[in-house]
Amino acid sequence: MHLAEMWNGDNSITDFDKLFAPDLLTPGQFFDRSRKFTNFEGERRMLRQILVDAIECWQSVSTIGAMDRNSVPGLRERLYREADFWIFGEYDNGPFFSFAETCDCLGLNPDFIRRRLLERRRLSAGR
Repeated sequence: MHLAEMWNGDNSITDFDKLFAPDLLTPGQFFDRSRKFTNFEGERRMLRQILVDAIECWQSVSTIGAMDRNSVPGLRERLYREADFWIFGEYDNGPFFSFAETCDCLGLNPDFIRRRLLERRRLSAGR
């Protein structure tokens, strides 16, 4: 029954109890609904792909481009800078999908990944 159907011309509601009746769920119905939201594998795959994409964008820049940011052209430069800021940036109010939050959701240590990326870049620059 819609609110308009319960409303009388004298501004009173006829089936007042029906309007404010609680929605009752049995424990079985409640837990059945909550079980549907416990499998987050799709979200984890998405976060993993975001992380992989950012690392690939960051690594795609040559070691010369990493040292001299002006030598990286166009879109590649933009993707590198965005990935660099996302991975290594300092933000006061971090985005919901910050690097640290993404790593945390995946059970990874963000500081370890940062160190390994910098170490790998340093080693490849020495070649």
